[in-house]
Amino acid sequence: HRQDFPSESVDSGVKEMSIDGGKVRLRTPQGHPSEWRDYKGVNLHQCCVAAFFKANDALVAWVNQQPLASPLVCIGDGHDGIWNLFAQVDSQVQRLEILDWYHLMENLGQVGGSQQRLDAAEACLWHGDVEGAVKQFDDWSHERVERFMAYLRKHRHRIVVQQVLHQRCAYLNGYFSR
Repeated sequence: HRQDFPSESVDSGVKEMSIDGGKVRLRTPQGHPSEWRDYKGVNLHQCCVAAFFKANDALVAWVNQQPLASPLVCIGDGHDGIWNLFAQVDSQVQRLEILDWYHLMENLGQVGGSQQRLDAAEACLWHGDVEGAVKQFDDWSHERVERFMAYLRKHRHRIVVQQVLHQRCAYLNGYFSR
């Protein structure tokens, strides 16, 4: 059944947002295989959350109807579809794109190898030192390493330094309002 629900709107300027995709399982008659469908969700941090089922254009249109601050912090995983949606956000708004830490570490973990090497690469990335992380793998040629290096090259501009993360956390925890 289809239902149109009223869209929520935001009163104050949206300073940060994240977009992610997922799958939802649909009920099927007993004995039939489950059906999974893709959706996208957008979180206008500290304002509201909305999900869109097979409606990327509607997601972008809804976001663009909101009062967006400039710069707008955009947080996402490494999926091209997410960054393509961010690219369609109001062109008048400056975006600060940040690759989320969870997915960065998930991709690092898929490299495998010694825990010491992975820990050293993680420490470099935590400080925003992408070159230092890359150097950890200079002596190891493997398909998984090449895949991770391509991921780092693609998202290098979205990997921020530790101090910015500390400031963001302090802001979100309300330390600047005291």
